[in-house]
Parts: sequence; structure tokens; C-alpha cells
Amino acid sequence: MHGFLPKRRTILKPLKPPQPPKQPKPPKPRKPANLPSEPEPASQPQAGLTKMSKVEEELRKENEELHARINELSKKIEETSKVDQARIKSLQEREEWWKGRFGSDQIATAQTGNSKGREWSIDSVIKGLRIRASGGSSGLKSSSVELFPLPGERTLQRRTQNIKFAAGVQHQILDVFAEELKDFDDFDCIISFDDCSIKSRVDFDSGTQSNIGHVTLPNLKGLAIKGTIWVFAGVRRKWKVTGAYHFVPSEGCPDEVYAVLVELLQKALDLKLNVLGFVCDMANRGLLKKFGFSFKKNDIKYRVEHPRDKTKQLFCIPDMVHLYKSFKEALCNSKTYKLSHDIVGTYNLPSNTVKFNHIRLISKYQEEMDLKFLPKLDTKKLEANHFRKMNVPNANCVMNDKVGATLDLLAYCGDAEEECRTTAYRMVHPQDKPVVQTRDVKEPLARFEPAQRRRLH
Repeated sequence: MHGFLPKRRTILKPLKPPQPPKQPKPPKPRKPANLPSEPEPASQPQAGLTKMSKVEEELRKENEELHARINELSKKIEETSKVDQARIKSLQEREEWWKGRFGSDQIATAQTGNSKGREWSIDSVIKGLRIRASGGSSGLKSSSVELFPLPGERTLQRRTQNIKFAAGVQHQILDVFAEELKDFDDFDCIISFDDCSIKSRVDFDSGTQSNIGHVTLPNLKGLAIKGTIWVFAGVRRKWKVTGAYHFVPSEGCPDEVYAVLVELLQKALDLKLNVLGFVCDMANRGLLKKFGFSFKKNDIKYRVEHPRDKTKQLFCIPDMVHLYKSFKEALCNSKTYKLSHDIVGTYNLPSNTVKFNHIRLISKYQEEMDLKFLPKLDTKKLEANHFRKMNVPNANCVMNDKVGATLDLLAYCGDAEEECRTTAYRMVHPQDKPVVQTRDVKEPLARFEPAQRRRLH
């Protein structure tokens, strides 16, 4: 089939002569910003100068704006630095305030929220002990949660269990207290002492590594029934420190206690404390007679010579709160109390008998009331056990103005007999309340200056 196709014709074109390569165009020169173009020929010199002056003026204005901006930024930087310095100073003062009031261990515990494995410092332990002593276990726990971290109760027990606190005169505590006395300007004080009931048994004291529970007074043996503590307390200035403590038997031992008091008086002279007298209840009459005090009806002697310093005198100040509690307990036990006919006539009372049943009437009357006259007055307060009967709050619930006002109201409304007014009088009579309801030694002593008190001596 190739034989039947027509043949192609080839047309030859003439060749073009070779051309030289194109040269690249040179780039146009760029004019600088805000600069005038090249001056034209000398035919227009004045126009070129005018353009140059305009550019110069624009540059000068721009330079002034930049300088103003720089000054503005410098002022802002200076103000910011002052604010930063004030903030840094405030933070430093705040940090010093925190460090002055709280220990580093407390701050670290507050930051981490965990006190496990942390060794508490002595200062933090002392703070915890103070709060534990004033507020109890709940106060310590609440303070640690609401205010700032403190050592737990078990930590305080573990850190104090090896402190030696043997019975007798506490020379170690008093010697430490002598350092604080250097800042005192008033050294007048009293020695207050009282007994408390304890369980008659033997326990192990980890501090002294010995058994405790036996009588610790010299020349006496057997298990102790009570504990007696002697405390130094300030008259004008509020301070208190334990001077001595002993485990004592149930029967009185005035000779041994007399020796303890004389030793405390000598220790007070060594510390330059001015002991004005003793504050105690009248169960210690045998002891006080050894000092020379007398409590007979026709021979009352409340001031004696100091046994260790003949230039000083000692006063015997009865514990009026003990009398207050004793009156409440006597009324609960005997159920009646007789007033003199002079008081009955002076105050126009319906009878001369104060009855405990009148106070019990209030408890029964308000038993089913939602809003009570005396919410704190209940059967437990009226029939206290051995450990509660000499409790001051319990006595104050029975012997107070509100009880008398309630009895007056019940007698006036006809819900109680008229004789309730006599019991009400005894509850609200103001003659002895300022003295009876206070333990403050300032009432009898601190109102006089030292010179006036010496004249009283």
C-alpha cells in the first residue's frame, strides 16, 4: 500500500543569520524617601532650594515628635518603676509581717496545704500549746483550719511528753520566768492555792520516767486523793506562773504545806517579787493559823508579819467565789435559807425563808416552752454531781439576777406563790455581787498606790 501514497515535498527555507544576545537593561536608580529628585539643570536653582527647605522642615518636625515620644515613654517607665518599687516594698513589708507573726514552717504548710513529715519549730509548738490551753482541742483544731496551720494535738503531746515536771517547787520554771521579770515595772503579786480531786491510782510519767500517784509531800505516804497547786499571780499586771504542785492525801497536812509556802516566799524574795498575801478558801484555816492569822468571831486577824522579811506584811484574802459556790450548794442541799427580820422589814418581804424549790419551779415551768426564760437553767445544774457542784458557771446559772426577775414575774402573774419574792430578793440583792462574783485581786488591792497601801499596813 505504500506504493499508492503520494510523495511528500520538502521545502527548504533560507537560514537567518545569527543575532547577538540581548544585553540586560540597567536598573533604574531608586530615589530615597522624602528626598528631592535630582536637581534640574541650573535653569531652576530656586525651586530646588525650596524643596530642600520643605524636606528639612518635615524632618525637624518628625525629630521633635520622636523626642516628645521618647520623653513620654521615659516618664511612663519612671512611673511604672516607682509603682513596681512600691509594690515590691509592700510585698517585702507583708512578707516581714508574716514572718514576724508566723514561722517558716507555718508559712510552708499554708503554701503546700500539707504538714505530713514536717518538723515543727519550738515557736510553733509554743503557739499551739497556748491555744490548746486557752481553747481546748476544738479551739486548736478551729484555729489551725480557719486562721493558720498549727501543730496537731498529738504532735504537741509528743513534743512535751519528755519535759520534766516533777512535783514540788518548780525552780526551773521560776528561773525562766526571772528573765521575763526584767521587763516588769510592777512586782506586786499574791500566792493563790487550791485543791482539786484526782483519781486515786498509779500512772507512769514519761517526763520523769517514774510512777506518779503517791503522796509527794515529805514524811507522808500512800495514794494521793487530791492535788494542790500554788500559783504566783500579778495584782495590777495580768500574769500568772506556777510555783509548785503536790499530790496530797485527803486529810489535812498543815505542817508540810506550811513548809512549801515558806519556800515559795523565799523564792519570791530571790526573784524580787513582792508577795502581798495569800488567796485561798477557808478550808485551809489550820494552815493559815500557823502563819498567825485568826478567824474567830471576836478575834479576826487578817494581817501578819512576813516570815522571811520582817519589814513586810502578809494579808489573807478569802476566795469569795468559793463562798458564792458554797452558798449555792448549801441551798441545794438544805433546801431552805433564813433571812434576818431586819432584811424582811427593810425590803417588805412576804417571809424570811429562801427556798430552793422556788428555783426548781422555774425549771419545771419552762420545760415545755420553746422560748425559755433561762435556757441554761436545767436539772443538771440544779442537781450537780461531785465534780460539778463547785463549778462557777453552774453556780452562776442558779444565783443570778435573771432567776430573781423570773420569780418576781411568776409571783406577779399568779403562777407562783407570793413567797417566791423572798427567794427573788436573795438572787438579785446587789450588796455582795460585785465582790462575790469576781476573782480579780485588783478589787481589794490595786485601787491604792504603794504608799497608800503601806499606810494601810
